[in-house]
Amino acid sequence: MEIGVSGVASSRHGEIGVLAKKAEDLGFESIWLPEHPVIPVNHNTKYRGSADGSIPEFMNHQVNPFIGLTLAAAATTKLKLGTGVCLVTEHNPLDLAKQI
Repeated sequence: MEIGVSGVASSRHGEIGVLAKKAEDLGFESIWLPEHPVIPVNHNTKYRGSADGSIPEFMNHQVNPFIGLTLAAAATTKLKLGTGVCLVTEHNPLDLAKQI
C-alpha cells in the first residue's frame, strides 16, 4: 500500500522542501498540496473547519501549490507530487498554463 501526505502548506508551517524530504525519509509515497487562491475578507456563513466559524488565519498565507511542489521536487528524489485541487476557473488561463 502506498500512502501520501496531504495538507495545507503555509508560510507558518515551515519550509515545504524540508517537510517533503522528511515525508520521503519516513517512507511516504507522495505529497499533495491544495489550492485556495481566493479567500473572502468577509463571509456570512460559518467556516465548518473551525470551532467559532471563522476562517483560520493560516488560510491567508497558503503556498501556491505549484511553487510548493517545485520546492518539494528540488528537495526529494522519488516522492510523487500532485495538487490536491487546482481551481482552474479562478485563474487567468494563460497565467495558469505558464505555472504548470
